[in-house]
Amino acid sequence: MNVHTVELGQPLGPNMIRSFCRLQRWFSFPQRDKKNRSCRSITDFVRAASDTVSACPDQLTSCMYPADGIQKVTLVRNPSQLGYFYLVVVVNLEALYRQTATVESFSSFTNERLQRCSQEFERIMAEYSGMRLRPLVEWSVRRVDYAIDLRYPGLVPLYVSLMKQGRTPRGMEMRRSYEGSYYLESPNEDVTINFYDKAAQLRHERTLCNHDRLLLEAEGLLRLEVQCQGRKLNHLVDLVRRRSLLYYGRTIRTFLHEELANAVVQDYFYRAVGYQDYYTFPAAVAKLDEQRGRKDMKQRIVHFLQQVRMTGSVSAAIDAYRQGIMPDGTTAIIYGPESSLQNILHEYLPRYGLNPVLLPEEWNGGILQNPMPENLRIYRPAALRAS
Repeated sequence: MNVHTVELGQPLGPNMIRSFCRLQRWFSFPQRDKKNRSCRSITDFVRAASDTVSACPDQLTSCMYPADGIQKVTLVRNPSQLGYFYLVVVVNLEALYRQTATVESFSSFTNERLQRCSQEFERIMAEYSGMRLRPLVEWSVRRVDYAIDLRYPGLVPLYVSLMKQGRTPRGMEMRRSYEGSYYLESPNEDVTINFYDKAAQLRHERTLCNHDRLLLEAEGLLRLEVQCQGRKLNHLVDLVRRRSLLYYGRTIRTFLHEELANAVVQDYFYRAVGYQDYYTFPAAVAKLDEQRGRKDMKQRIVHFLQQVRMTGSVSAAIDAYRQGIMPDGTTAIIYGPESSLQNILHEYLPRYGLNPVLLPEEWNGGILQNPMPENLRIYRPAALRAS
């Protein structure tokens, strides 16, 4: 299990911010920002942010990146203290470790690898800022992105398409949907789930890929990512303490535990996708017929899968079940009490090894394995849940 990126923050007082104002060439405001035309440099921003009368944006983002591994640098004003700011840096740990762009995410959380990252970070930031800033391991974590990278050449677009047809976990909403990616967010944005085709992402965001080597490396790479910030970080800290893992405050070492990373990814993957393999509708019915069980229970599963096939997704089939009406206005194939629906989703389908998401009818062989490797699965992830 890996970490893709971390967002780190360090406070800057008046003395440090005066030194930081020398970095004019690193920061600029977008030309379309008509509201803040008076702020065209970091000096203007700092001056306006220190004045209670002046209108000023909350932050200023660097338009240049100092080195591989540093994805974004932002100066954020502290609204509770005039003249005080936060320096916020988004770090790709694997690129920082290698000192070259890569599609791989950071794995093997050893002290040696973290020490190498810390040395590179301190060197880059010293050259970038002209100041002596805190070591990497002392910066506060504002966000951490846990991920698992899976290689499925030729199958990644299909897997992402199937995930989009799955159920939306309770407390999550689909806010964005791009070709080759599937985003779910909590209403307060403390958690974002992202399943995506890495090669498709690089082609979509061409500025992230200035040579073909990365595109070649990204082919066949399916990334499952869970971004945690805000209150979710507090929940992760609680989980670290409950499981007696090493705790270093809200710094990066607290969040670099293999057990913690796997628990987070498996929890949300289980809720959004499940661990069952995918089947075409005929193959699912055949698998159901081969197994022992009550006829009425099997019949309800078949009816629900028919509803999935007709509505096009599990979420739509669930809505039809609850409302008793299909999207076209006809009566739902299956509907009833909520308890019965939950039994179908969380008891009957897993018992028979069926994923409610259906493969296209023309899929050769009628079955596709679940993308999550068996050795990483946690079959009772709710027991590890931090929220």
